[in-house]
Parts: sequence; C-alpha cells; structure tokens
Amino acid sequence: MSTATVQVTELANADKIWHLQQGLLLRDLGLRELHTIAAISEDRILSRDEVIFHQGDPADSFYFLNRGTARVFVCTASGREKIVGVFSNGDLLGEDALEPDATRQCQAVAHEESWFSVLPRDVFLKLIDQVPQLSFNLSRLLNRKLREARREIEALSFSDTQLRIAKTLLKLSDQHGKQVVSRYPLTKLKIAISHEHLAQLIGANRPHVSSIMSQFKKDGLIDYQKRKLLINVDMLSERVALAGA
Repeated sequence: MSTATVQVTELANADKIWHLQQGLLLRDLGLRELHTIAAISEDRILSRDEVIFHQGDPADSFYFLNRGTARVFVCTASGREKIVGVFSNGDLLGEDALEPDATRQCQAVAHEESWFSVLPRDVFLKLIDQVPQLSFNLSRLLNRKLREARREIEALSFSDTQLRIAKTLLKLSDQHGKQVVSRYPLTKLKIAISHEHLAQLIGANRPHVSSIMSQFKKDGLIDYQKRKLLINVDMLSERVALAGA
C-alpha cells in the first residue's frame, strides 16, 4: 500500500471516528474503543428515500447515523404512515435489535443522502460486555427515549377539556404574560385567573378544571406565585403540538 493510500485511509478513519463520537451512545469512549468500532462497522451511503430497513425485517443490526437525516415511521394496516421520529448526525437507529430474534417494529428511510456505520447485533452485544462506558451510555440513551415516549403518550392522551384549557392558558400567556427569572422559561400572568374563570372561559365545570390544573402542576406545566399563575409555555406548547391540535 502506498504512503498516499495510507494517508487517505487514516484521514477517512479519523473522520469516521469524529462522527461516531458525536452521539450519546459512543460519547466518552476511549480512542482504542472508537478505533475498534470504526474498523469493524460497515459503511453504507444511502440515497434520499432509500430504505434503511423495512417493518417486519429481522432486527439484526444497529445503525449509527454519521451524516445526514433519516425518518422512522410505522405502517398501519390501512397503509397510512405515522412518523415516530426524525434522526440526524450522532443518532442511533435499530435499538430493537437488543432483543433476541426480534423483528423491526418500524420502517426507516434516508431523508437525504446519508452515511451510516452498521454493526451486526452479535458484535454490538460483545462490545457492550467489554466496554462498561458503552453499556452505561446505552442505558442513558434508552432512558431518554423512554422519557420522550412518555411525554408523547401524555400529550396524545389529552382529553378535549385538557386541550381547551391548555390552549386557553397559552392564549392568556400571550396576551397577559411576562417572563420571570427561573430554572425554566416561565411566563407569569399579570392578571388573576381562578379555576372558576377558566371553567367559564372553556365551558366546563369548575371541579373538573381544578382536577386538570392540579395534574398540570404535577407535570410541571404550570405553577403558582402569590396566587398568580406561572405557565411553562414551551412544555405546554409541546403537549398541544403532540396532541395534533
């Protein structure tokens, strides 16, 4: 092998290693482990709209997205597609391969020309046993995805009354709110608004509104300060958006 070829190969490996360590899963791994993963993973360049894996395929590999974007969706019995995630640089696809003899629960497609590093399931599981940091990072990653899934489920389970209250609070925040200094971006209503007022605004009974507001407070969507309402606009807006409203 010529010196020039060696230099090109080293540059390519360095580029791959840099991309691999951008994601949460391979963060804080040593160079030796990163070199090993770079050497044993297969590179795949997929064109826009090219299928990464089909729903129902054997879940036998993990995909590290080095560059580009991908969308993951579920195909319903009626043929409709429900997007469950959009992924970009540093993300991992195909975690269902952790389960033995599993099949893909979703379909993944390259959203644009994208570069993946692919690791077979058995190789990846051996690495988890050999590299404690990798196991720790995987736990963090799966826990984060679980939290995101719970937030989406909570948002999708919004009742009609909850949705009307949320939209009303966002409207009041826009009309009568001011930012307050806090750990979170909270908006304080400059006007006093009681549960009875809210019930009248949305056409619901006060006990039901009070129960929902109590749940909103537990979820961190609202709070109170000297009888004035504090609204976490970002979180509440996200819930409304996920509810499809």
